[in-house]
Amino acid sequence: MPCEPSERVCLRPGNRGQSYSNLPMNSWKPSRELWLLLAITTLGAFLRFFRLSVLPPGDGYDVAQYGVDALQILSGARPVFLEANFGREALFSYLVAGIYLITGPGAWGIRFAGALVGTLTIPANFLVAREMVPDRYDVIRYLPLLVAFLTAVSYWHLNWSRMGLRVILVPLVASLLFFFLWRGLRRGGWTDFALAGFVLGVGFYTYQAARLLPVLAVIAFLLQALSKRQWTRRDTASTLLVAGIALLVYMPMGLYAREHPGALTERINQAVLIDPDQPLAPQLGTLSGQALDALAMYGIRGDTDPMFNVPGRPSLNPFLFAFLLVGIGIALWRFRRPTYLFLLAWLGVMTAPAMIADMAATAKRALGAFPPAVILIALGLLVPWVWLRAADNRRTLARLYGIGLAVGLGYTVWSTYHDYFVVWAADPDLPNHYQVEYGEIGRAISDLPDDDRVYLSPYTPDQPAIQLHSNLRADVRGYNGRFCLPYPDPQADAPDATYIIVPGLQDKSLDLLNRMYPTGTTEDGPLRPSSDRPYYRMFTVPTGAQPVVEPDTVRSDTWDGDIQLVGFSLSNTALAPGDTLVVDLFYRPLSSSLPDYTAFVHLLGPASSADGSPLWAQSDSPPCQGAMPTSNWVHGDIIRDTITLTISPDLPPGDYQVVTGFYSWPDLTRLPLDGSGETAATLLELEIRSPE
Repeated sequence: MPCEPSERVCLRPGNRGQSYSNLPMNSWKPSRELWLLLAITTLGAFLRFFRLSVLPPGDGYDVAQYGVDALQILSGARPVFLEANFGREALFSYLVAGIYLITGPGAWGIRFAGALVGTLTIPANFLVAREMVPDRYDVIRYLPLLVAFLTAVSYWHLNWSRMGLRVILVPLVASLLFFFLWRGLRRGGWTDFALAGFVLGVGFYTYQAARLLPVLAVIAFLLQALSKRQWTRRDTASTLLVAGIALLVYMPMGLYAREHPGALTERINQAVLIDPDQPLAPQLGTLSGQALDALAMYGIRGDTDPMFNVPGRPSLNPFLFAFLLVGIGIALWRFRRPTYLFLLAWLGVMTAPAMIADMAATAKRALGAFPPAVILIALGLLVPWVWLRAADNRRTLARLYGIGLAVGLGYTVWSTYHDYFVVWAADPDLPNHYQVEYGEIGRAISDLPDDDRVYLSPYTPDQPAIQLHSNLRADVRGYNGRFCLPYPDPQADAPDATYIIVPGLQDKSLDLLNRMYPTGTTEDGPLRPSSDRPYYRMFTVPTGAQPVVEPDTVRSDTWDGDIQLVGFSLSNTALAPGDTLVVDLFYRPLSSSLPDYTAFVHLLGPASSADGSPLWAQSDSPPCQGAMPTSNWVHGDIIRDTITLTISPDLPPGDYQVVTGFYSWPDLTRLPLDGSGETAATLLELEIRSPE
């Protein structure tokens, strides 16, 4: 029976290896295709924006850092490359800054940026699929729309679209790059090559994995030349045009890299598994294991970190993974055609970052391979259907296959929604994974009056989520309530003070504050999920309140006109070998621009018979065990620093001194005591006796 070109393709032996673009085509109205693409994109947008304000439930360190970057950009910063957090490309932060002009600061604007990029990737994947597989015969004409649909409902892409991380830019940039490049190779248009060069240059500002895109661009040119079996002057001109514009766009980054050697590779060097300074053989086992994990990520075993995934869920469900394998098989069968060989190269090259690096989700590092993966899946789904429809004796099987595809695609939509919005969203530990408490603390800080003194324990104020939600409030002082307590100097005209303290972390300052300021008030922050413990407790010092807890011994020693010892308290002076001596030191900074000093408290006595040293016990560290260095001290505060000295059981009985002072590191130069010519202030002399 003769073929009907309007319905199917005639696959005769003589057609094997023939380009499907030369076979009879079906009529297909562009307007219908456009409306279907719009509907698919709307579906994808719904999945990416649905409940975005609450899922994921918080920031996490990396996401919040983009918000901090955006606020700094809006304040006038114009970074080419972001050095914080081991170095990051800046394009996504600029996008977040633009969105903040509409939404205002917060985690939602960051995730909005990611969801927007993820939504735009749907039509971008449609375009690159339409360009690379231009065949319009039989059901193959649906391939671009099927690619768009798979992009819209993919769990893999949906998950990372909602994370608010810059990696989501890679699939979009890659698809646009190869759309313009492939169209330029097909039509020879200089505009297409110029746009491809521009997108290629922009890729360097997205994410480290995008630095592999030039490799794929070179492969594309070579494959097209091999298919023609010649390299023409026009090919040379096209290549130079793409490379020249890409280099022009890259130039600011290149200048930055020259002025900051190693900055662009710091994160890569930290994450890559290969260490050139170590023998390669011992590293091969680790490298092969990571490579297998990267390959298994597609359909066998996915990331186990519950912050990024339903633990162990592969990026593709079994239905899609099976047809990815079919699509790879079809591409291998048709490897002589540039399109199919390039799709395999694209898939392999952009999976490589996940194969050679750890310290991040595997699916994240391989996200640049997502576009070729969905194109290959679409090929795997449709090409067998074409074959089944090509003969009358297979028409029943073709109908059953079509029904099976519809069921499989429906299952894909259901599994994506169910796994993300039901299973993953129900994890009770998600707020902890996303460090919701930091956002709550930041919001509490932002609600305080601008002239309040704000103290935070034990978290550091420079944590990105705290910075973001406090609108980059710069005057918050961090301390660790286990070791110290800053409080307003009663001799200074200090404004009101508010303490934000995270309970449950062995912080002792809240009890001390209640003793110091009996009229102070404590307010609990929001409760943690399924817990009666709040995220923080806020203690407010009343206006004009004077501390009722003062040092037992008042002093006025001053080092170099910068630091004054107000006094000290001792836990016990009747000591024996093996006991512990706790010293509370009260300091007053006399300026707000101190360098970092190391504080020391030493127990000095008779010279040791072992080494001749008079030092028998010591504590040397920046104040507050490093949590409140002198560079963070502010005039108008008193800093109470608690030091614990453990006395050796072998210490000989006798007379000893407890002394304190400061020195700079690493030159060990001690600060002089004003008016005495000494460097150490003697707190007390005591006699240590043997236990009776």
